[in-house]
Amino acid sequence: MVFLSFVIASLLLRLVTWSPYQRRLRATHLSQLLARFLRRLLNLRCTVEQSGRPLEGVHQGLLLVPNHLSYLDVVVIAAVFPAVFVTSREIQVTPILGAVTKAAGCVFVERRHKADILSDIDQLSALLNSGLNVVLFPEGTTSAGDRLMEFKRSLLESAVRSRSRVIPLCLRYDGVDGHSFDASNRDQVAWYGDMKFFPHFWQLMSRRSIDVRLFVLNEVAFRGHRSRKRLTHDVKSQIADCFHAT
Repeated sequence: MVFLSFVIASLLLRLVTWSPYQRRLRATHLSQLLARFLRRLLNLRCTVEQSGRPLEGVHQGLLLVPNHLSYLDVVVIAAVFPAVFVTSREIQVTPILGAVTKAAGCVFVERRHKADILSDIDQLSALLNSGLNVVLFPEGTTSAGDRLMEFKRSLLESAVRSRSRVIPLCLRYDGVDGHSFDASNRDQVAWYGDMKFFPHFWQLMSRRSIDVRLFVLNEVAFRGHRSRKRLTHDVKSQIADCFHAT
């Protein structure tokens, strides 16, 4: 019922708001309200730690680049930062989840075809130039939470072209139901591989509490005409240092 209400509210916003920018802007704020509701519903106990200059939870044309373990990552980040999330076109055609992500104003990308990637880079650059925050998961998929996967650098070209500020984020899940997050319980939170969404989500709903930390790391300094390869290296280095810290 909550998700249905969210989709309906988003559709109504499309009817009363003609500007594409205003539609996305309002969708991000509506998504933030939903994320905060889900955070309470799931008893998702989130601590935010900022390494660099404190960031306000408003649109600043930031490219936010986190690691990726679960759809819960979106809830954690959206509750703190209003943003447009980048996800795959496979999610777009997933029942229910596709409707919710579309209503949230997500950008759906296709990383496998060069022609599509160029178009996606242009779209992300335009969003950043308009002042909207954009969240890009460079791993392109989720993991079990035991390691970082390869960072795909193609879409980071949008930050190079728009000269946007780039903020790495690190998500670390610390506990489930009062127990440390480890191999024995990680599948109750992490969503990866061939896991089905609804069985995983219903299992997640039965958890009493989930502890997670969101680290807002240092802004990656703009290096003149930096390459996306260098940018990806700088971002991943910070996330890796934080992710593997004890």
